[in-house]
Amino acid sequence: MSKFKSELPPVSRIDVLLLCSSLIIGICVQIASPKFRQELDIANVFVYFVCVMISCFGIWLSLFAKKYTLDELAAMKTVSTPKFPEVSEHAIECRFQVFNKTAAIFLDTVSGQIYFEGCHVPRKLLTSTQSWYSCPITDVKATHMCRNEVFRNEGKRMRFSREGEDQSLFIVTASGTASIPSSANNFAQLRDKLKEIVPYNQPGFSIDHPMMSMVYLAGAVFGLFAGWALTPNSASDSTLGLFVLCGAILGVATGHVLVLIADRNLKIGLTQPIGFGTVGAIVGLVVHRPFAPIVGWNAGMAYMVVGSLIGCVFGIIMHNRERDPSIVQSEKDLIEKN
Repeated sequence: MSKFKSELPPVSRIDVLLLCSSLIIGICVQIASPKFRQELDIANVFVYFVCVMISCFGIWLSLFAKKYTLDELAAMKTVSTPKFPEVSEHAIECRFQVFNKTAAIFLDTVSGQIYFEGCHVPRKLLTSTQSWYSCPITDVKATHMCRNEVFRNEGKRMRFSREGEDQSLFIVTASGTASIPSSANNFAQLRDKLKEIVPYNQPGFSIDHPMMSMVYLAGAVFGLFAGWALTPNSASDSTLGLFVLCGAILGVATGHVLVLIADRNLKIGLTQPIGFGTVGAIVGLVVHRPFAPIVGWNAGMAYMVVGSLIGCVFGIIMHNRERDPSIVQSEKDLIEKN
């Protein structure tokens, strides 16, 4: 395993070392004070723990992280990237803008390659788009069409509206994802060709579905209420805030892990059922609002449950439509055999 390297110069390393050391000294002085035990609660312990961990990492980084040599830094800055891939004249070229930067996708069916320029995001933690990425077309595991919400001002009324032409195409590869807006040139041609090449989505990549944002929302809401319910009655406001915050974070992480395990180990896609179920619950709450004075505010939970169930059923239907019929038939044969 390669050693961790840092670009911090000696002066910056000294600054980081002094800052982190001062923070640890300040925490030690605070702990030694007579009022520390009187003011101690879970929230303070959590804050102190985070500060100590950050300080220890900074001290380690300034003392032990191996720094790049001048030759290595010069080599990194002079590495050239290809300006244009070698594609055939029959390749589909799709260009669009991403935050004032030009991005492109080249689908070359002659060579069997697909090229991404400034739009492919690798499946890693805290990553950004790659300047260039190419892979075989067979590495495209799934494609998803998502209608974008457009916020419009019609007179004095503000509303969300769905436009048929305002869509995004999500491409899932073996190592990452890419998103292409419908404003890109040759968008329809690229979409239809990819749908022809990848007619069904392969299992194991539900975590990259656009509906994962709604799964995270559901996990955060459930975790928030769980943290509120588990907070002791005698706890302070800071402790309540800490429980709610940790509950929301754990809820998001639980949703991610649940979808990942169900998809890769059990071959069950939960992204769309949970995602559309969350949307259904929100719609149910919105529908209940005009009738609240008549049926009562307590009936809102029933509206949310009904909307969530309808959304889950719709999500299951949408998920089954995207699955390969041969895989579905093999699962049915396996169940009948057992």
